[in-house]
Amino acid sequence: MLSIADKVFNEKQEFVAKSIRGMQKDVQGLQHKLTELILSEYAPLFEVEKGILLDSPANYNLLGKMDKVFNTFQANFQNDVLSSYANNVAKTAVMNGNYYTAMGFQESVIKGIAKNKFNLQEKLGITPKGFLKKDGYLYQLGQTPEVRSQLRNYVVQNIANQTPYNQYLKGFENLINGSTGTNGALEKYYDQYAYDTFNQVDASVNKQYAENLDLHHFLYAGSIIETSRDFCIKRAGKVFTTDWKNDSTLPVSKNWPKETYKPLIERGRWRCRHFIKYISLELYNQLKANQQ
Repeated sequence: MLSIADKVFNEKQEFVAKSIRGMQKDVQGLQHKLTELILSEYAPLFEVEKGILLDSPANYNLLGKMDKVFNTFQANFQNDVLSSYANNVAKTAVMNGNYYTAMGFQESVIKGIAKNKFNLQEKLGITPKGFLKKDGYLYQLGQTPEVRSQLRNYVVQNIANQTPYNQYLKGFENLINGSTGTNGALEKYYDQYAYDTFNQVDASVNKQYAENLDLHHFLYAGSIIETSRDFCIKRAGKVFTTDWKNDSTLPVSKNWPKETYKPLIERGRWRCRHFIKYISLELYNQLKANQQ
């Protein structure tokens, strides 16, 4: 039978998963709006002759107008998606506190840690009233620099190749909105950044709680799916101490080098669906005995 703490932890994880799914749905909706904006206000500005996109100075000069389209889109994105995202991260931090209270720690202690140790507004770049700071992380995320660069490159390539205009429009639509079996440009961008950011902020909050509550043991929580990596497969459902080390199965990439690995924050690294669930020494000993 699950303890109250287990139930609170599971509810929090369900909330995290629901929040991420909600953001993905919102991104898909705004992706359609961006497609409409590009095709109705930007694409018709290009010079075309006999159905062919011209390799002309005028067409290259239109590259600068794409930023204006994106700036219009960005305002909607910040209001409709990123603000909600920030609020959900804050709610997750509160739910984490509820887990430790359910473990038996005094509520006043938990509230004191939350008040003095967490600065989610600063980390995410949010004002006390919930607005995004222009030099903050979420604001910069909303600038979608990689998507802008990808679309600029698409325009340059098609102008240089003098692509048939209808083909150019269809390619634009597929690039932004996606096609069968392929996510659109915004989905790919936020799938890469938002998912990991949400979970890493959550992991960082939990680590702060654990350090201040003198918790040095955890369960590597989460199930195994078909795409699970060896690193997580060998750890899922098992208990560890907080001084655990990585090994040869640690996933690495250009953006995720081995040297920068933070075990209790990154877990199995990009797109990892497992969680660090801090537990008492007594529970650790009990689970460790059953694990062997």
